Formats: sequence, C-alpha cells, structure tokens
Amino acid sequence: MISVQSKINVYRQLLNKKCLEQQENILAEAKDHANEEMAAAKVKLAQEQSALEAHNVRIENRDAIKVISEAKTYAKEVALKTQKEINNDFEEQILEMTADYYGTRPYYDYLKRCIEDLSRTHLKPQRLKVSIRPEDEAVFKEEAKKLLPGFTFQFEKPEKNSYGGFSAVDQDGRINYDYTVKNLIETHRKYIGTQLKLAMDKEMRGEKA
Repeated sequence: MISVQSKINVYRQLLNKKCLEQQENILAEAKDHANEEMAAAKVKLAQEQSALEAHNVRIENRDAIKVISEAKTYAKEVALKTQKEINNDFEEQILEMTADYYGTRPYYDYLKRCIEDLSRTHLKPQRLKVSIRPEDEAVFKEEAKKLLPGFTFQFEKPEKNSYGGFSAVDQDGRINYDYTVKNLIETHRKYIGTQLKLAMDKEMRGEKA
C-alpha cells in the first residue's frame, strides 16, 4: 500500500513537471513573439532606410539639376554679353568706316533714295529744318527741287555722331524724319546681330562663313 507521503511526492513531481512545461511554453511563446517583433523591426528599419536613401537620391538629383541649371544660365548670360559686346564693336567699326563712304556715288544714291522716300510721306509744302553735312547740301537741294516742289529748307549742321545722311523736322517741330546713317544701322541692328551671330556660330563649328 502506497503511503500518503509517497503520493505527495508523486503529486509534487507531476506539479513540478507541469510548471516546467508551462514555463517552457511561455518562454517559447515569448521567444517566438520576440523573433516576430525583431523581424518586423528589421523590415521597418529596411523600409525607413530605403525611404531615407530615396530621399537622399531626390535631394542629390535636385541639387544636381539646380547646379546644371545655374551653369546653363551663367553660360547663356556670358554668351549673350559677349555677343552684345561684339555686336557693339562691330557697329562702331561700321560707323567708323562711313568716313570712306562720304562723297562716293553709292552714298549720294542713298541720299537721293532718302529724299524720294521723304517725298512719299504726303507732307504738304512747308519749311523743313534739315540737319545735313554742309558738303551734302548741294545734292540735297538739287534732288529736293525735283521731288519736293514748294518746300523751303533751313539747313543746320548735324550731330557729330549722325555719320552722314540727314534728318528733317516739320515746321511744327512734331515729326522727325531720320535718314541718318546711324539711324539706318540702329534700325537694322537686329538683322546685323543675327547675321553676325550666324557667322560666329559657323566660325565656332569650323565652317566657312
């Protein structure tokens, strides 16, 4: 017959075994839960790292685009400034060359065409104030006698930088007809600049103008 003490010992062993099993199960569950949280944390960390890297790439791309854009803008500004300086120098050279143009047949033909153009403005006969080189007055009078009958003229010296041609102001002083060589060049500034730029581009590409 099993004694009470023996039964108690058996029961105690069973209880201890049960407790150990429960503890092992709890530890296993805790370990599994910890592993799951660790895995989730790794995924989240990877996602955050990927997002951070993507953000950094966007910043780098944005900065690179900004640098490229600024470089292009600067290069364009330098090119335009250089082209403008060359245009101005070229125009000055043209104006300086007009000294060799005075008194030539092409120059007097230009004066005659300008007087013809003035005659087509439908001006009524009146007294005009004409700024013209003294050397050109004779040619002007001769042509005006044929093309501007009934007109009288008050001649005066032109501005120093008019570079030939003439300008005429009506008797009311309201309308100025500018046929100076300087105005001719300024009127065609855009065309001159375009042609000069084309020539410069060809030169840069090593092509013959």
